[in-house]
Amino acid sequence: MRQGQKVVCAGALASRYAEMGGVVSTRGKPDPAIYDVALEMLGVERNRVLAVGDALHTDIKGANGANIRSVFVTQGIHAEELGIRPGAEPDADMLRTVVTRHGERPMAAVATFRW
Repeated sequence: MRQGQKVVCAGALASRYAEMGGVVSTRGKPDPAIYDVALEMLGVERNRVLAVGDALHTDIKGANGANIRSVFVTQGIHAEELGIRPGAEPDADMLRTVVTRHGERPMAAVATFRW
């Protein structure tokens, strides 16, 4: 769910296909191997990369597994769990609770990310 709406993504489609009896092979976050491939393609050193994501179980977990610093965007898929609406920032204690519940450790958290 994203702000009260269903999100269709590759992971959701793969899960549904597997439920229907299909064989699924996935490569993506949080698999740390994808970061090695991406860094090699870009010619960038790991210590010069910052992963930014709104999903603790994929974005932040993947970055942690690949030993890459990460920033958690709180107004993404965990907004409802954090008890916030668009434009709001989570309470620090609630943020700690949610991050701890998921077992991942971003180096920082931001409400939004704009390029």
